[in-house]
Amino acid sequence: MRFGQYLPLLVGLGVTVAIAGYLRAWAWLAEVRIPRAFALMAALAGIVWLAPQATARYATELDIKPAGRSALEALREMGAGGDMVLSNALTTGTIESFTGLEAPLEGRQPLIEDPAFLASANRLLLAAHEWFAHPTDRAFLDRLGVRWVLVADAPTTLGTAGTLGGGVAQAEAVAGLRVAWSGAGVALLEVPDPVKAAAVTDVSRPVVNLPRVLGVAAVGVGLGGLIVVPLRRRRPGAGRETA
Repeated sequence: MRFGQYLPLLVGLGVTVAIAGYLRAWAWLAEVRIPRAFALMAALAGIVWLAPQATARYATELDIKPAGRSALEALREMGAGGDMVLSNALTTGTIESFTGLEAPLEGRQPLIEDPAFLASANRLLLAAHEWFAHPTDRAFLDRLGVRWVLVADAPTTLGTAGTLGGGVAQAEAVAGLRVAWSGAGVALLEVPDPVKAAAVTDVSRPVVNLPRVLGVAAVGVGLGGLIVVPLRRRRPGAGRETA
């Protein structure tokens, strides 16, 4: 569910494979060899065409502020394997990438066609939004088995524009939480004696309709055969008997 950001790379690879396959099929049908210079020219043209698009795509990405980097470093140093982190900043993988800890809200913007998972993700995000907006106790944190709460007044501190609301002052006022680290507009709170509960069921594994996949693959192979086989030119002298 978290591979949407790699879609440009996958599209580029798919286009490359498709072009290579087309050129091989054309060379096979026309019984000619493709000059190596042609492949080099095509590669250079692809780079010239794709480089500006890739630069424009990632130029809008927000940088993590120095305070945010310090908070992530502190979390990485103090956290342990299996710890759960909750943050009001809706990053797309920053916390898990920089700390190695599990953040149950990261990647919960599912780009899939699974209505049940989508509804579950939306309920989780809504519950987290309500907690950050009006945090009164640690019941929601215990439900998720959270040990660390990383909260920022502005989501841009952690390199994102998405936020669940709330801020440092509201989170620090919750009874039972300990301030483990704080910086400019960002704080890391520890939940003493966290509940070890697998409250969030990770159903983010891809839902694959195997019969449909096999059916589509079979149809594609069949159509390819119907198109290629009749067009194939017989080689000179094929079928002739030699003396």
